[in-house]
Amino acid sequence: MPAAGTLIHDEVTNAVIGWALISVVTIAAISTAISGDYLRTTFTVLIAAVAALPALVRANHEVMVPWPLLALTTGAVVTLSFGGRPDIGTPVAVAGLALIGVAELGAFTTVEMSYRFAVGFATLTTLALQGVWIVAQFYADRWLETEYLTTQVELQIDIVIVTVIAVVVGLLFQWYVTRFEPPGSRAYHGGPTE
Repeated sequence: MPAAGTLIHDEVTNAVIGWALISVVTIAAISTAISGDYLRTTFTVLIAAVAALPALVRANHEVMVPWPLLALTTGAVVTLSFGGRPDIGTPVAVAGLALIGVAELGAFTTVEMSYRFAVGFATLTTLALQGVWIVAQFYADRWLETEYLTTQVELQIDIVIVTVIAVVVGLLFQWYVTRFEPPGSRAYHGGPTE
């Protein structure tokens, strides 16, 4: 088995890397909170909570989505927390959160999805989360006097960017899940795969 397959299939390794990435997201949330960006802090805490959910529900620290999904989202969150480009980082973080949620549904619940449906569902979930993020930004601008949304053109460009990123990340997800099963999933332990 290739080294990448060993890294992903080994439950202990996946858990160690996964928890390290969740810790990085938590540190990014603290850093963002200290800087006073409470909306982004809430979003970052949500990412950490959703990523940790399977382990908490099953009371087993090794039950997690594969670490590459967490790495994608963690990279975007860290980039945003330390002054990266929000026009790219935010859509990647939103797509990562949607993908983690869809992967958890498919791997750790009785929900059954074909890989193609999962890609479409992840894309639509990303667009829905982006819509919620836009509404949250609007009300933060109105009530907290922030300046997240400056022009309608910028908002429309953000929607186009998140759509493209959602499709690309969804296709990468399809490629990924056809090759690897998450440790702790039903299929990984001999359960149904479709």
